Amino acid sequence: MNRCSSRRFTIEPKKLAEFCARLAAEKKAEKIAVLHVGELLAIVEYFVICTGLNTRQVKSIAEEIDKSAKREGVKKLFIDGTEHGKWVCLDFSDVVVHVMLPEQREFYGLEHLWADAPRHTIEGITNRKPRSDSDSDSDSESESETLDGAEAAS
Repeated sequence: MNRCSSRRFTIEPKKLAEFCARLAAEKKAEKIAVLHVGELLAIVEYFVICTGLNTRQVKSIAEEIDKSAKREGVKKLFIDGTEHGKWVCLDFSDVVVHVMLPEQREFYGLEHLWADAPRHTIEGITNRKPRSDSDSDSDSESESETLDGAEAAS
């Protein structure tokens, strides 16, 4: 099942999930998880779940994913939660992105709810440690990439 179509080409759900996870990482999202829920749910292939430390960061992460996906020609079915910024959900059909405050993530426990779903590992993204205030911001000027793997200036 592959419903993540765009005006220019069809995007594989796995590639779109990785793209969204990388964008979240660029915006300093924490605890990024990519769950392959396709065998458990008939309506979606991947969940990307990440944490923003405050409502401003949650909104910023969601906005970046939304803008970048649109720029790549990905059709979004809906976005919800931007008004309050506690839990923003972006639905790209086969990929659903959840950007949550720590409290919402713990309370709703999506990873626990979908514990039978295999986790998709993205080196340096899904297995990285949360940042501390003492971490260097030297990587903050990194370049963002496009869905075809090319780099674009941010």
